Amino acid sequence: PDLQSGSVITGTGVPATVRAAENTSQGSITSTTYVAPTNACGIAFIAPTTGRVLVMWRARTLDNNTAGQITYLSIEAREGTSVGSGTVILDPSDEYAFFHMGVNECGFGMFYPIDGLTPGEDYNVRLMQRVSGGSGTLDDREIIVMPLT
Repeated sequence: PDLQSGSVITGTGVPATVRAAENTSQGSITSTTYVAPTNACGIAFIAPTTGRVLVMWRARTLDNNTAGQITYLSIEAREGTSVGSGTVILDPSDEYAFFHMGVNECGFGMFYPIDGLTPGEDYNVRLMQRVSGGSGTLDDREIIVMPLT
């Protein structure tokens, strides 16, 4: 919920920013629907008093086979502390994914706000990947969750 003007936010109301990284290459991605990579990159977090967080992620990506194919990286958010488990509250989507078309490797970053979280409750977020066809590669993935006040 939005805070009223003059509201006091205590240290317990603003949990720390959390970060996870995975440097294992995710080569030969072939799924055309979003799936979790073999070496998942995700993190658990506590919702702040405002119920809003900003999720930021980055990776290096390329298409392994043919120019014109696209590699996508999006996020999935769930309830609970176990990454990849719990009720889904945000499905991965091309709408807020970064994507790359081409055989030359490029680094990308993306961000997306999640609103409507229950303050003080546990959630988790992880990176999900897909390709439009052929196969793709993702390297050096990182995800950060930052409370929004």
